[in-house]
Amino acid sequence: MVEVVGFGQACVDYIAPSPFFPPENGKVRLKELYIKCGGPIATALVTLSRLGIKTAYIGAVSDDQFGRMIIENFRKEGVDTSHTKVIRGYRSQFAFISVTDGKRTIFWIPGSFPEIRAEEIDLSPFPHAKVLHLDELMIDASIEAARQARKKGMIVTIDADSLKDGIERLFQLVDIIIIPETLALLLEPKKGIEDILKRLKLFGAMHVVITCGERGSIGYDGRKIVYQKAYEVKVVDTTGAGDVYHGAYIYGILKGWDMKRCMEFASLCSALNCKRFGAQGGIPKKDDPEIRSFIQS
Repeated sequence: MVEVVGFGQACVDYIAPSPFFPPENGKVRLKELYIKCGGPIATALVTLSRLGIKTAYIGAVSDDQFGRMIIENFRKEGVDTSHTKVIRGYRSQFAFISVTDGKRTIFWIPGSFPEIRAEEIDLSPFPHAKVLHLDELMIDASIEAARQARKKGMIVTIDADSLKDGIERLFQLVDIIIIPETLALLLEPKKGIEDILKRLKLFGAMHVVITCGERGSIGYDGRKIVYQKAYEVKVVDTTGAGDVYHGAYIYGILKGWDMKRCMEFASLCSALNCKRFGAQGGIPKKDDPEIRSFIQS
């Protein structure tokens, strides 16, 4: 009874806390290195799984060490991998992340395997799914997935952070657009955030949200603009903060919450994740006191 299907990036992260970010040709002595799983879609699915939602991943990995680690992590977290593609003989996606004063700088290498083609997408194994969550990495396949989801009456959500060819065609098939401020300003560099929200709403989405890091997030549902402050926590690592935001927001959609409540819950979960290292290191569970209190309020 999978409720959320995810298609997009899953990776392994090498995360190094650094006392400072070096200048070019510089050097830094590191004390620790964490090896953890991450990736926008993978982290959103793990967030939902920890909150008690049945999820499945239909993206791809290879059969290398990184790919095996990604699959093992999904299974440990309760994410269905029965329809995950394992493409033999290539390299799965991985990243090196430097974390200084809680803020992260990401160097990433995409998987070397061929992109999944649009004709390979099949959502029929998930007859009860309610949400499809996408990124923009494999744009043609994502567009096909969104089309199939729309025909099945599913809600389509997206976590996009790059201005890739075809992104506007994909936006036309998305019900919940949540993007970072960096991408929003690339789309409309001469406009303010509120104007960009209204421009994005013209694609037809129910909700449009722009995340602004430590300044919180701002959303528009066609009637009102909502500002949500970031929760104040002792930040250790912001890796995965936006990905967790997406997963928690989808949880709110499944529960029938309005945009304001979805944004507040997403901000809470995102902040809690920032208290530990790794994209998935601090993702809360449904039984955690802060989460239980919010859901019951």
